[in-house]
Amino acid sequence: SAESKLKLQKCGPHHMTCVFAMYGEQNRIRTKAEHENGQDLLRMKVMQLEWLFKGEEGKTWDIIAVDDGCPNDSIGLARKIKADEAYKNVILLNLQEAIDQTIPFFVDDRGLKNTKDSRKGGAILYALYWAAKHWPKEQHSMFSFFSKPAAPHYIMYTDSDLSTDMSLCGLLSAGIMIDGCSMSMGARYGMPETFLVKDKCALGHPESHYDQPNMMK
Repeated sequence: SAESKLKLQKCGPHHMTCVFAMYGEQNRIRTKAEHENGQDLLRMKVMQLEWLFKGEEGKTWDIIAVDDGCPNDSIGLARKIKADEAYKNVILLNLQEAIDQTIPFFVDDRGLKNTKDSRKGGAILYALYWAAKHWPKEQHSMFSFFSKPAAPHYIMYTDSDLSTDMSLCGLLSAGIMIDGCSMSMGARYGMPETFLVKDKCALGHPESHYDQPNMMK
């Protein structure tokens, strides 16, 4: 995290939108005191991003979380937390809204009739769609008749759980703004000199990557 913060300090002004889908997150969105599997995921993500961007002039962030048809009201729990904490830069959406509004990108192009037709993919696409529609292309100043292009807007995709610390996002910004890459990515697996703690032992990376259930053997 410290390296990430140092990297962010070297970046120019920009805005980062962190997006993730919520389905069946009714336990992890709660605190550990409320549920044995609780992670307090929304508050924790906000705290991590607040720490990373604190004191960074011209560098801002927000979160877009999209409910993709969760039958256990993940979005309702998230809305309560947002209201309790008075978060201004947390946006909560529901994929069903895009369908109900008959947005062509979802209804015509992808044939979505309900959230079951898409699930996670549609939720992330809706977050991207919303972010693109609501980010200004130009900045206007009260002291000038001329406008200037808005600061770069980056979209960061993550999972809803806390498997990845959001304070590492500075590394992603630096990958684009400093290293000159078109895309910046991070992975929890496959990094030399790190290890993955398992129930009975610890596996060294990158070998632990091949222990994942979705890997072809």
